[in-house]
Amino acid sequence: MWYIIATTSLVLLSLAKLGYCEEGLNDTGPVIVYRPGTGSICPPRAVCADIFDYQQIRNGVISTLRRIIFNCRCSRDSREVCPVDEAHMVHTSPIQKQYLCRPVTTYPKCNLDVPIPQVAEEMEIDSPDFEDRNYFRINCICPRHGFSVPRVRGTLQRATYYTRTEFDFLRYRWYQQFVCTV
Repeated sequence: MWYIIATTSLVLLSLAKLGYCEEGLNDTGPVIVYRPGTGSICPPRAVCADIFDYQQIRNGVISTLRRIIFNCRCSRDSREVCPVDEAHMVHTSPIQKQYLCRPVTTYPKCNLDVPIPQVAEEMEIDSPDFEDRNYFRINCICPRHGFSVPRVRGTLQRATYYTRTEFDFLRYRWYQQFVCTV
């Protein structure tokens, strides 16, 4: 019996070191997730962390839960994985915030006055620049990125919406593209 317990503990410890396990408990604080490859450097304009705040009803009591997902490291020299502060945050939806390596003020504002909407955000699929993993890249800041998107019962209001999936033949890569919600 002790062998099973020791082996299970060793496996869980190994998975935690590889980033496959979550740290923390919802009752004691945020759940922190380090995705596999969190030690890799973020590609330019990549989202380095996501924070989800959502409500859960347990035994008739409503509690707010927080999940922090670190996607990549902004700098090899930095002690922190990603700067989780207001200067680096964009509001994505009522429950999600995204954090960037550079301050939001360094990104251009999206131009909404053009006939073909500007791509505000892209998800690069199976990127060879990012260990064949998916990642989100911010191209410009939408008006709704600057404030908390209001909650509307029964819907999830987002700052951007999916518009198309495109294949780049020159770079041989797939992208999902998102434009600003007006």
